[in-house]
Amino acid sequence: LLWFCIGLIFNVGIFATMGSDSAIVWLNGYILEYLLSMDNVFFFHVVFTTYATPPEQIYKALFLGVLGAVVFRCLFYFVGAEFFRVAFVVQLLFGLILIQSGYKTAFSDEDDDDPRENRCVRVITRCLPLTQAYDEHGALFVRVPATSTRTDLIPQVVGSPVVPPSELDGPVSEAG
Repeated sequence: LLWFCIGLIFNVGIFATMGSDSAIVWLNGYILEYLLSMDNVFFFHVVFTTYATPPEQIYKALFLGVLGAVVFRCLFYFVGAEFFRVAFVVQLLFGLILIQSGYKTAFSDEDDDDPRENRCVRVITRCLPLTQAYDEHGALFVRVPATSTRTDLIPQVVGSPVVPPSELDGPVSEAG
């Protein structure tokens, strides 16, 4: 609530210095970002529940996942902005994908899919040998007799900025 109020106070400053049109545009963007952050909280809960992430390792997964999301977002902003400027058809294509994904999420009557069967997670597990457990100290890489392998924290860190909630197709039960 504190940060929301600070944002509103900042919006008053924009109104005072730049006028009502700029303040309305800024407030709309602020509210949109706020709502998207609530969606992210739900998504993180689903991921951590699905992978039965130990509570003491959630911070590390969140920190690395958010860091990865920031890097990917910057990359997509710079590359995507130029791409969208050049090719209007790309905007239509991505818009249709977004509409299809929303429709699939809203009206899917299928049984819940296991997020471990997601394409992104399957590629990660095919390319990187993974254990089915977590390291007690939160390590991403561990040594299992004679081989180096990765823990279950890797799909969460790598998949979080890439896999949209619509790929999960609904609520997920606890993983065992």
